[in-house]
Amino acid sequence: MAWHSIIDEFGNVGSAVSHPTVVALEGLVGPFRDGSLATGDAGVALAHAYASCAGKACPSAVPLIESSWSRSVTSGAAPTSLYCGVTGVAWVTAHLNGLLFDLADEDVLDSVDLALLAFLSGESMPREYDLVSGLVGLGVYVLQRLPRPTAVTCLERIVDHLAMAAVYREEGAAWFTGPEALPERNRQLAPHGYYNMGVAHGVPGVVWLLAHAARAGVRSETASALADAAVHWILSQRRPLGGDGGLPSFVGPSGEAGEARPFAWCYGAPGVAGVLFAAARVFGHAEWEEAAVEMALSAVHLRPEATSVSEAGICHGAAGLGHVFNRLYQSTGEKVLADAARRWINRAVELLPSNTGAGFLEGRAGVALVMLAALEGTEPAWDRVLLLS
Repeated sequence: MAWHSIIDEFGNVGSAVSHPTVVALEGLVGPFRDGSLATGDAGVALAHAYASCAGKACPSAVPLIESSWSRSVTSGAAPTSLYCGVTGVAWVTAHLNGLLFDLADEDVLDSVDLALLAFLSGESMPREYDLVSGLVGLGVYVLQRLPRPTAVTCLERIVDHLAMAAVYREEGAAWFTGPEALPERNRQLAPHGYYNMGVAHGVPGVVWLLAHAARAGVRSETASALADAAVHWILSQRRPLGGDGGLPSFVGPSGEAGEARPFAWCYGAPGVAGVLFAAARVFGHAEWEEAAVEMALSAVHLRPEATSVSEAGICHGAAGLGHVFNRLYQSTGEKVLADAARRWINRAVELLPSNTGAGFLEGRAGVALVMLAALEGTEPAWDRVLLLS
């Protein structure tokens, strides 16, 4: 079914909201933390752009795009991070090209393409494979640049790297993160390393990327087989259900489950269900789709007050959960998913006054985009960076 407003159909989000630009985008004029997609100019520009396309008075998108480039380049931000580096700025620019503006030339994007190709062609394998800082994130940008030859070659290299790094276990395929690559807190929890179960840093993101590579005809046989093995591994990690979908945050090298099960877009069953569903639709894989919906439905009745969710934003906050459930509802028509979406968006509204951050991933710009998607009848193509479409 076509994307539609869940607010018109199911009632208002809450009396505090007349439109996302009134609440979430109010005062977001900068200066921001940096030029990045996650916390800075590029992410805020994305929110302003979608609000502008919806007919709201948000004139700041283009100046913010310009600022994001200058700040990212002058700060020396790494090109190999989608969320924190130049690649994310390039993705926002490429995504909005033709939607909000028309680039006279694409030299700046071409230069990013070539830089990524050089990085992916190096002798050493990239250390990170994840969405936020690694190969999956680079793949999100490269997919936006298809069918350009450089983008095709980059995507081939990404699939090749992922294939070489895969660890085959009895349950399927996964990607291991050694202790030397973990932040200190995670190293204390998993001193011998782990297989990450989250969307932001783990195996589910790889499945999404491989699905899109296969659909694009890039290393299709390898990508399809590897994605299938990874889905089998993910589904085998589900633990006895407790209303949260049953996924741990990580699995140790011997198969032991990690810390208490999270409940968010970045970690936990809701985010994984959304990503797995998106990959299933790309492949036309009914079994995966059924598993993803079942996983989401097993978590849909967990109410905000029964969780530790205390922030409004997308990453590990209420807005991210609201958008995952909204995206799944729009694709399945399951009304309980719409109810959950409204419930979590309501919670985001309640938490918004305490959310002082501006950015896309954890701040008000991301909340604005989620609200806009709930209020308007335009499909939120921006959520490709969340691996939900």
